[in-house]
Formats: sequence, C-alpha cells, structure tokens
Amino acid sequence: MNNRKPMLFIKFGQKEHLESLQKGNLYLNNLDYFIQMEKKNNKKGMGDKSEASLMLTNVSIKFFHHDTHELAFTFDSAKTSLRMDEVLTKPVFCIMWVAAEDFEVIKEDENEVEAVLSFDAEQQKEMLSEFGDHALVIEAARFIEALERTLDQMELCCATGKIDYINYSTNKNAHLPELMNNDLSVYFKKDHSLSYQKEFRAVILNKDIEEPITINIGDMTSFSGILPSPHLLSGGFGVKINLKHESS
Repeated sequence: MNNRKPMLFIKFGQKEHLESLQKGNLYLNNLDYFIQMEKKNNKKGMGDKSEASLMLTNVSIKFFHHDTHELAFTFDSAKTSLRMDEVLTKPVFCIMWVAAEDFEVIKEDENEVEAVLSFDAEQQKEMLSEFGDHALVIEAARFIEALERTLDQMELCCATGKIDYINYSTNKNAHLPELMNNDLSVYFKKDHSLSYQKEFRAVILNKDIEEPITINIGDMTSFSGILPSPHLLSGGFGVKINLKHESS
C-alpha cells in the first residue's frame, strides 16, 4: 500500500448529509451494497462489483481427486473472479484521503506556509459526477482517534487503511493465498481504474449487517469544515499553516 500518511480526509456528498457526518454520524453499508450498486447502475465508481475479489485472467482450472491426485477434468477461463462470501456482510466506511505531498506550496516564510490542494482533471470530473456538490474536509489524525476510541468502547474490532489499486489484467500469485486465508488485505484492494478516488476505509470485522447502520463518533465541527465541491476540486481553496515559535 501507499505509505504516505493521510493529512486530511474528504467526504463528498449532499450538504445535509455532510452536516450529519460532521456531527459524528458515520453511515456504514456492507461490501455487498457496493457490489450490487455497480450491477444496478452498470457503472463502476461508487459501486464496484469486484469488491473483496481476486480477479484472474487467462487461467486454467484443474479438478482432481484429492486422495489419488488423479486429474478429473480441466477447463480454461479468459476471466474469472474468486471471493469468500463471509466478507460481504462486513460494515464499511469509505472516505478520500490526501497527504502533505498532495499540496503545492505557493508561499513560504519562517512564520507561515501557504499551499493549495490540486486535483487532476479525472478526479475533478469523476468526483463531481459521482459524489455530490459539497465536501466535508476533516483532520485525519483526530478522525481516526475518535473512530478508534468509539469502536473500542463498543467492543468492535476495526481494520483501517488506504486502498491498494490493482491492475487485474495481470495475475498476481500472492493474492490467491491472501483470499483463501481471509487476509485483511482483501478488504483493501480495488481495480486500478478507481485510483482517482484515493480511498481510505474502515472495516468492522466482528459484526455482520444486512442493512446500513449508523455509528456516532462524536462531534467533529472543531476539526472539520464544509466547502462547495467545484471550488475545492478546481484548486479554489488553499491552506495556511501558521508556525508557532517558542518565546525566548
């Protein structure tokens, strides 16, 4: 996975939904929801039918008798996918991440750094069409702290991390044992065509859901803000970081 540390999280959506999230209300769907969404809309983006799957191309599948190892039959497949069904009911919260390296410094002195957050043309187009007209910007470290504290109090086990975007046109042998052993990494892989999303996700491992749930992690107003999406994505907003100096 990418080793850059998230500095900010960004959630796109309708303003009223983001105001609820800012109050700490995290809305979680299970992974199957995102699979069905792509099938329903016939568009990869918010939905992704390859969630928690191992996608294989040009494979030969052999069936044999376990005791004698005698080959029963073989068939070839141009494309196939493997998935462990038990992962489909796990609750998931998804959000975009940005790191310090995603900012372009435009002014700097001993007291202040001014920078703008830049998005490429694909991100601007896709994020606006898929996710809504406003964006909630959250300080990443404080969000993770609040999330982990709340889930610990609820005795819920959670895995968090950035998505690793995979080119499924090339088979990766290492991914097969990860899937078969239900390794945590299976929750954090998606098709490389979605890399513009820069997704960070939290997966609850010891709870299964059929319907969405809401978890409140506490009010985030003091370390977040809501902005119009077009202005944010077009570089219309910047940040100023004031450097505090110790008095002599």
